[in-house]
Amino acid sequence: MIILTITERAIELAGRSPYRSDWLFGLLLLPIILTAVISATSGNRTETLTRTVLRQSYSSTIYRSLATPSFTVTMTGWILTTISFANILYFSHIAFSFYPFCLTGPLLWLTDLAIVSVCIAARYLITVLTGQTSGQTDLFREYLFNVSSFYRFTAIIIAPLNFMVSYLDVIPERITVISTVSIVGILLLMRELRLIHLFIRGRFSIFYLILYLCALEIGPLLIFVKYLSGTVCKIAL
Repeated sequence: MIILTITERAIELAGRSPYRSDWLFGLLLLPIILTAVISATSGNRTETLTRTVLRQSYSSTIYRSLATPSFTVTMTGWILTTISFANILYFSHIAFSFYPFCLTGPLLWLTDLAIVSVCIAARYLITVLTGQTSGQTDLFREYLFNVSSFYRFTAIIIAPLNFMVSYLDVIPERITVISTVSIVGILLLMRELRLIHLFIRGRFSIFYLILYLCALEIGPLLIFVKYLSGTVCKIAL
């Protein structure tokens, strides 16, 4: 009954705003459903995830005590993360009126999904390779554990906020988008501070820390900005 009521409301509002459309409704609802399913089937996993993200000491303890998650749990988390991030990236295009290659609608969303997926996959691959070549495999595995935790936690937080962007009439869409992006930014900053703490605790070279940050944090951001500056067009929706 709840889903049916939400669906009827979405149909009623669809077409009134670029933030609302029939094809986007399911993509906004799916992460919320996945979050509910994970919470219902995984016991206190959501509570554990929250404490892992917010407490460094607890994170280290959990990393060394938790068993490897199942394929189903991993894939569910991957889908939740990529779709949630693609949704807020899509809304950011609308809120700030920038459209790479003048793409709009489902094609723009699919492009955002591809960008998010490639960035996350590349980060995992480079982190694993860096750990193996530097001889600090366990340190980088723990960092990957923290990265995964932050991704899932962020996705769970922004999933309902993404839905509110489209179907909450009380707050202007742009305000909700900016608030959501700000939350993502704060969580990313927390993740980088966690990385620095891990490197210092592991007595890893500060030189390699700077190289790693440039390769996976500053470099991709500069490339993304350069990419946008050469391909953006303004579209009045």
